[in-house]
Amino acid sequence: MRKATHFCLSPAALLLALAVLSAAGAMTCRAAAWEARVIDADTGRPLPFASVRTQGGLRSVTNAEGWFSIGCDSLESVSVSFVGYSPLTVPAMAVSGSLRLHPMAVSLSEVVVYPASKVVRAVIKEARRQLKKRRRHKATFFYRQTAFVGSECSEVLEAFFSGRAAVALGDLSLQYGRYAALGSDSVNTFSYFANFFTYSQLEIVGGRAPLFWQDVMPLVDNFSEFYKVTMSTISGDGRTIHILRFKPRKGVDRPILDCTLYVDARTYRVLRCKGRGRNMRVLNDVGGQREIVPVDEMTFEETFDVSGGFSEVESVSISVSLMSNGRRNRVRSLMFNVGGGKTRSRSRLSFYDNLQNKIDSQGYDDSFWHDNEIVKRTPLEESAVRLFEKRNLFGSF
Repeated sequence: MRKATHFCLSPAALLLALAVLSAAGAMTCRAAAWEARVIDADTGRPLPFASVRTQGGLRSVTNAEGWFSIGCDSLESVSVSFVGYSPLTVPAMAVSGSLRLHPMAVSLSEVVVYPASKVVRAVIKEARRQLKKRRRHKATFFYRQTAFVGSECSEVLEAFFSGRAAVALGDLSLQYGRYAALGSDSVNTFSYFANFFTYSQLEIVGGRAPLFWQDVMPLVDNFSEFYKVTMSTISGDGRTIHILRFKPRKGVDRPILDCTLYVDARTYRVLRCKGRGRNMRVLNDVGGQREIVPVDEMTFEETFDVSGGFSEVESVSISVSLMSNGRRNRVRSLMFNVGGGKTRSRSRLSFYDNLQNKIDSQGYDDSFWHDNEIVKRTPLEESAVRLFEKRNLFGSF
């Protein structure tokens, strides 16, 4: 018989631990909450998943629409950064409206000096070194998942995980969570995405070649068999960044990442990875029946914090669109690193684990989640959460 997962932290203990870890400002006593939208200074487009930090050490990330909210004293400063842009630091009292980040300048000369294949192999070597040296490094992550059928939100899931954080997210174990969903009836049948959290465990580095059960990833020894790689370079504020474009070759019919890597030109540490998945699929639960469903579109964005001397996963965002039961479903998730810690769980989540059922077995403490956003919700997410709370759907799956 398979053992049940046991969790070592109560909601109250987790709340205390996260406050000590300097998570989002919503979890600590603060003088004020400062809110703004981060945008590209040239185009005016929002910059989702930009890093936000206060002078006192609190941190957050912008949401899918570029907004953030963070708490700190009015005399502190707030710093905003995004890979490929010059960072910005302003007084907390100036955090309002739009904060504009300027793109770094393109450098054409670097392309000739550093061939793409040589840089890719240097990045692979550095990533493997980090994986070996930092294999025991863990962090606590906040996770939010929402599913929409048309314009209607059908499910909301928020949780905390612990897991490996160097280069790629892995060995996730659930600490605490909450889940709510609309019930299916004779008129409407909704899909429940049981293991969508596994998409956040994007692997970008592997061995000699991807194993038969793995998605094709860019940083493997035989990358040239699967990808055509081109490179450009940008620089500014004392940093040079190589941008590696991994375009899948024609004829690859297995799941593969079609992506762009941003790499520090001096250390070869990965700073950011964005792109889309091709030939992807998802485990779908329709009316209690599980099925593997092909994905029409899957996009992702992963950012890394290198201030500790290695590429630590800071955030992973996933967006998937697929047809299920004759209806268009859109599922989005965000995994955000709220800090290190010694939280433990006796078992890790596997690919086939139903996260909703595991959360449901814990029970629900509404006081733990009240006004505790961690990452600012979008208006659609906020309205869905408030509606589900009003209907008392959390904890009743």
